[in-house]
Amino acid sequence: DPLLPELSELIGNSECAPLAALFPPDAKKESGAKSRALFSTTVGTRFKEQLGSLMSAIQATHVHYVRCVKPNPKSVSAEFDNALVAEQLRCAGMLEAIRISRAAYPHRLPCGAFLQLFGGLAGAAAAKGATPVDRA
Repeated sequence: DPLLPELSELIGNSECAPLAALFPPDAKKESGAKSRALFSTTVGTRFKEQLGSLMSAIQATHVHYVRCVKPNPKSVSAEFDNALVAEQLRCAGMLEAIRISRAAYPHRLPCGAFLQLFGGLAGAAAAKGATPVDRA
């Protein structure tokens, strides 16, 4: 849907800071280029621009997740509901990750351990790239 320039300006000048942050003033509009503003700025275009900047910010970070598990439905101390905890871990994918790790497919493997396990498959090429510490 096209976004009227007047509406964008009105929301951008709002006293509500989060609402005003959604529609900051455009440099094009300030320079007097108001000709095709009705057709060039749409809600979809704004959304795509904001989503693109959000994805860029997320990709620039090193995200670490902390999974919180609720021990019981009453939220009281010293009480542990095994079925509830197991269901939460299953839904979060933790049980599958543990199963894969137990099957000898760890997520991360140090270089030395990798070469020790699979170096024979690569032959001399793997031995040349390994450091003395890795070979031991």
